[in-house]
Amino acid sequence: MKEKRLSSAGLLARLRQTAGNERVHRGTLSDVLNNRYRGTPSVVFVRGLAQALETTTDYLLGLSDEPQPGAMTFFRRYGLADEEQLLTLLAERNAEMAKIMRAVRDIPDEEQEVILQHLMNDLLFIRHMAAERAAAQASSGADRPDPPANSPLYLSWDTDDDH
Repeated sequence: MKEKRLSSAGLLARLRQTAGNERVHRGTLSDVLNNRYRGTPSVVFVRGLAQALETTTDYLLGLSDEPQPGAMTFFRRYGLADEEQLLTLLAERNAEMAKIMRAVRDIPDEEQEVILQHLMNDLLFIRHMAAERAAAQASSGADRPDPPANSPLYLSWDTDDDH
């Protein structure tokens, strides 16, 4: 919680937003966090807590030292014994994604991390720009239509109607 700068009230609010944890009591969460809970937390609770903290259940249970392992680390660790079999399965559902995963697995781990960081930076920039656009629309009272739901990269900042 400290790493995420999240208060217990904030964590409880996030936990209550996860499936099956809508009615978790503050006392229950406090008991679990302070090792005073007398029973064994349910799988639903632990999964919700992991989602709320944006980590893995393995990390919460002390089975991993990595709070957020990358996808390739996950695949290797859990030994989806035959990576090619996994990619073949993926290709049946999404051929393009399987093609991307095959290309990614050949990139050294260090370079994967750099690529992932660039993608995260791009995503944060897109979110920031979209929020600025929404705020500008709200403050100007503009009655322009919202960007299409299927186009997350819709970032037209043109406010001049004469174009």
